[in-house]
Amino acid sequence: MKWIAVPTDFTVTSANAVTYAAELAYFLGAKLLVFHVADRPNFTPTFGEDAEKPDEVEQESMAMLKTIANKLTDRFKGRLDFETALQWGREEETAQRLIDEFSPDLLVIGIRNDNFLTSTWDDHGMAYELDCN
Repeated sequence: MKWIAVPTDFTVTSANAVTYAAELAYFLGAKLLVFHVADRPNFTPTFGEDAEKPDEVEQESMAMLKTIANKLTDRFKGRLDFETALQWGREEETAQRLIDEFSPDLLVIGIRNDNFLTSTWDDHGMAYELDCN
């Protein structure tokens, strides 16, 4: 097994999936890809509202991915080969492009409810819904 991929939406459930995928990658000697895919927010503030600018949302997402990377580095003392990726776009299309690019042997998903991940990859036999709580 060469690659294990795990998407994160920065929830506790996806954090549990990242931990599981990291342990599995370490045990199997595989590389780990932790990725976050999101629609780029539109910046259309309305009168009286304080809308987040896209740059602020991107910086926050990058900071959360960096936190995950730091935790993985600390936990595995640098002995886990991993990458993080932040991609903007329609979730279904962008996540699929990332999966196509890295061609993981296993996709680990931690979710609480049906979302685009289960509807996208269950049809292709690539994903199984996991309860990571």
